[in-house]
Amino acid sequence: ATIVLAVTFARTEPRKWVRKLGYIALVAVCLQGLLGGFRVKLVSSPWVQEKLFTNPTGADVENFRIFVAMVHTTLAQCVLCLFAVIALVMSRHWLYATIGNFCRACGYDLRGTVSGAEDGGLRCPECGLDNTLSLPQKIAAKVPRLALVTAITVVIQLLLGALRRHTDGTIIYHAIGAAVVAVHIIALSRKILVHCSQCLVLARLAVLLLAALGIQLALGLGSWLLTSAAIEANRPPQIAGKTEWASALISAHVAVGAIILAACVLVIVEGKRVVRDLNGDSSQPTGAIPNRGEVLTA
Repeated sequence: ATIVLAVTFARTEPRKWVRKLGYIALVAVCLQGLLGGFRVKLVSSPWVQEKLFTNPTGADVENFRIFVAMVHTTLAQCVLCLFAVIALVMSRHWLYATIGNFCRACGYDLRGTVSGAEDGGLRCPECGLDNTLSLPQKIAAKVPRLALVTAITVVIQLLLGALRRHTDGTIIYHAIGAAVVAVHIIALSRKILVHCSQCLVLARLAVLLLAALGIQLALGLGSWLLTSAAIEANRPPQIAGKTEWASALISAHVAVGAIILAACVLVIVEGKRVVRDLNGDSSQPTGAIPNRGEVLTA
């Protein structure tokens, strides 16, 4: 599917930077597959272990296996973020969302439209949305920066979680990381919902972040309680986390963490576009088409 995506972009996508995203996605998926295969061979193939290590039965093999597993997991989440960005920049919202040209909700051509809003704003005659943005530029500019900081904290938290899963280490660092991430997500979502609620995509991403945060905290607490109960029942730590319910909760916990990271990345990308439009730089290509039905040239 990624090969088809990259080839389609190469043949039909006029935006050079979007074509590059397709190529990067293809390379990342191939690298992810190679890492997955290497990880399996590293665990199951004595020949590979003998070629890589002077002492295949020592701790070096296990440490390297854990490192490869963490890289493999983190790369998978980065690939998800990349595909989320591709979905955003190929969406109807992005293609039509240059302020003052097209409705941010339905893509209706607003050029030449007489204002229908009471405050003189640009109201879409098709869906009724007021497309006039009255956001303070300084506040809007803080959103992608705060989202970047939040994304970094999420990545660190994902690494701490991977370390916890693969080494059965203490949960204290992961718990502290969860608190830090929660504070950043709440602060980011509050800033968006209070100051940037006119930007529908940002507002929806903020709601998604808050909902995902609540689900993530519940999943993390549930998986920890199940694993702790299994350990108290005299099961080894390696087995305690692999019971049916614990495995399901842990897998869901990892998946929701990846969704949170992807949402933060989308806030960065969408926030940058909003700031650019507020600065009156809409002439720069984001994918907004000049007329309905015309081919993108930006």
